[in-house]
Amino acid sequence: TQAVFATLAIFATMLFLYVTRIIKVTNKYVMVVTAATMGIFVMYALAFVMSLFGAELTFLNTPSPLSIGISVVIIIVASLNLGIDFAFIEKASAAGVPKYMEWYAAFGVVTTLVWIYLEVLRLLSLLNRN
Repeated sequence: TQAVFATLAIFATMLFLYVTRIIKVTNKYVMVVTAATMGIFVMYALAFVMSLFGAELTFLNTPSPLSIGISVVIIIVASLNLGIDFAFIEKASAAGVPKYMEWYAAFGVVTTLVWIYLEVLRLLSLLNRN
């Protein structure tokens, strides 16, 4: 339940920050968040490939300050991705895109929320093992 409430709190906070324009989604914002997201993807992919050969990236799975910090940074990047999702929805609505695009927008938001939820679960697991 902690992970669910934390995810809902992150969603509500990011929605508030986006609606009040405290966070402005510019091209630079999108580029920086996309680059950070791709970096996280590469790290996850590398960890997966290494695990296929029996190696493990211990800094990801051990309850150390480094792994907890990495998890917090990943949650922040995932949260910033919600801003991109909100901007896409707003721009698509203003442009009058076809009705089927609502599914793409909803899929983007749900995917980001699942990523946040899983990363919050990972963070809570790391904190409880300490």
